[in-house]
Amino acid sequence: MLCSRLVNSATALLATLLWAGPAPATVLFSDNFSSGASAAWGDQSGNWRTTGGVYDAGNPDNSPVTYTDVTTLPGLTNFSLSVDVNSVDDGGVWLRSSYTAGSISGVLLVTGGSIGSNNRLYWHTVVNGAFSRVQQPVGIPGLQDSNIQLRIDVVGDTYSAFLKRQRGRGDHADHQPVRVRQRRSV
Repeated sequence: MLCSRLVNSATALLATLLWAGPAPATVLFSDNFSSGASAAWGDQSGNWRTTGGVYDAGNPDNSPVTYTDVTTLPGLTNFSLSVDVNSVDDGGVWLRSSYTAGSISGVLLVTGGSIGSNNRLYWHTVVNGAFSRVQQPVGIPGLQDSNIQLRIDVVGDTYSAFLKRQRGRGDHADHQPVRVRQRRSV
């Protein structure tokens, strides 16, 4: 299951989900928010909204955790996800997650996390709302408030994240990705 949690001013412009199987990749879901958010988004916690082609939480928080997911894709295993994030701050993307009666389980890639500097990417595993310690943090100078494109690949128990910074008016930098990997099963 694909889920997004974007906190404070971190916002997604485009979310695209690809199935990465033995055949060529097939787009399973895409939303650019130009006509509002797709009805497939769950808006479970955080009062999610669409404004000017941007989807973000109206009430971002860590208690309770802000959460939305694509409700039409509950059983994904191997997949890739691309998402543009504006003004990175303490936010993240949920992967293979579930939300039941306010309790979340899954893998969370935190974008811009780190008390004070918000210049890191790292992982959490979450089981029934209990968060693991920070896993495999990568410091990225200048990440906070920047615009980035994330690609996340999930294959088996391996989660990999690649980051490209955007330059100027939405132009992405050449491929010089920061790679964050986690090998973990939830």
